[in-house]
Amino acid sequence: MTKEIESLERYTTWEEVAPPQNARFVDTKWVLKKKRDEHGKLVKFKARLTARGFTQIPGLDYDETCSAVVRTDTIRPLLAHAVHHDLHTVQYDIESAYLNAPLEDEIYIKPAPMVAITAGKVLRLRKSIYGLKQAARFWGETLAAVLRQRRFLPSVADPALYINHQLSEFVGVHVDDFLFVAKGENEFTSWLSTHLLQSSSLRMILAAGNR
Repeated sequence: MTKEIESLERYTTWEEVAPPQNARFVDTKWVLKKKRDEHGKLVKFKARLTARGFTQIPGLDYDETCSAVVRTDTIRPLLAHAVHHDLHTVQYDIESAYLNAPLEDEIYIKPAPMVAITAGKVLRLRKSIYGLKQAARFWGETLAAVLRQRRFLPSVADPALYINHQLSEFVGVHVDDFLFVAKGENEFTSWLSTHLLQSSSLRMILAAGNR
């Protein structure tokens, strides 16, 4: 739980402000899990501070809640294309993805236990946290903006599939996971981490595994 708080503060997820008049607050809670390996052996204890999104009011606390999810009918021909042409395929899992997405809405949260706050102050979110109704939407917009700078454009058939026609690269997005298909790695991993580091001043952790 201490490490989770340190991570949230490192990402400048919130800021302390004076209590505004008539402000609404979203509850937060700790989600605690035991992570086990394939043999059932305990690997680590995991804690995540989340918003209780069900306390948010549509039209007041949030509007759209959509997120990019590539369809199975899109993944199948993409993988068939990769196999037929012997292309490079990598699946990415971006840790703490939502914390990279700036929050455009004005959201105040009630601190959960162990979150220290100055007396007389309240917490205003600067970044999306897990549990918020609009978190996936803002993350999707952040990722799309980054991909566009490498000349990726969403497919007309499936908006969650991005195509770079110049380099023949494909990216199928499933919220905070995505599949990269191309003729080669093309330094895509280093480009993505460096670009996000430059554009948002945040540390992105990319875990890539060949498929």
